[in-house]
Order: sequence, then structure tokens, then C-alpha cells
Amino acid sequence: MTIPSSVYFNLSERQRDQTVQLLDEILEYNVTAVNMKSGSITTANAFGTSLAVYGSGKALCFSAGTWTATISLQVSLSTAASPATWYNLSTYSTNGARLIDMGVACSLRVGIPTGKYTGGTLLWHLKTGGR
Repeated sequence: MTIPSSVYFNLSERQRDQTVQLLDEILEYNVTAVNMKSGSITTANAFGTSLAVYGSGKALCFSAGTWTATISLQVSLSTAASPATWYNLSTYSTNGARLIDMGVACSLRVGIPTGKYTGGTLLWHLKTGGR
């Protein structure tokens, strides 16, 4: 699996090692990245397009770019095109790659809540396997 250059070159050596380790875990779970959403966020109260996660409920979340904010990774227990209810799964204030293992089908999205944005451009990527 190839790490997108927009993510890879913005990471420290330690973060690159962690990213490779997470990618190895994804491959161990036999999840291929056939479903992906990505984008950028430059303001508060903005969330990216949701990604439906089927089967094992495993996904990979990358964050990159130069930004100052607290980003939220949110989950919905619905795989509908536009889930109505979102729950905060975790928050981050640094770039990195994170393995998400929900164990059930769900939807994920990344965003910056109101009052949590200072400046810059957040680049985000969500990847998962197919149905």
C-alpha cells in the first residue's frame, strides 16, 4: 500500500513509522482501501463527507497539512447517505494516522467543531475496505 505523498512528507520519522505500522495492521485485517473520502477544511463548524464502513468496521484516518485546531472524528451507527446522529469518537490536535476499529458497520466523518479552529488547512483522508 502506498502512503499518499501529501500525508507522508508532512510527517516526522516517528509518525511515518507509526503510519507504516498502522498500514501493516490494516493489511493484517485483510482490509483493502477500496472506499475512500478525502478533503480539506479551513474553518470551524465544518465536517467532511461521511464514509460508510461495512463488514468488520475497520478504517484508517489520516490527517495532514498545516493547521491549528482540534479535529473531531465522529461516528454514526447508520450507513445511510446522510446520517442524522453523530457521536464524538475522539479528538486530535496533531497530524497522524489512526486505525479505527468499530467492530460494526457505521459511518465516520472528520471535522472541526465550532470554537476549535485557529487557522490553516486540515487535509483529511478516510479509507476502508469494501462491503
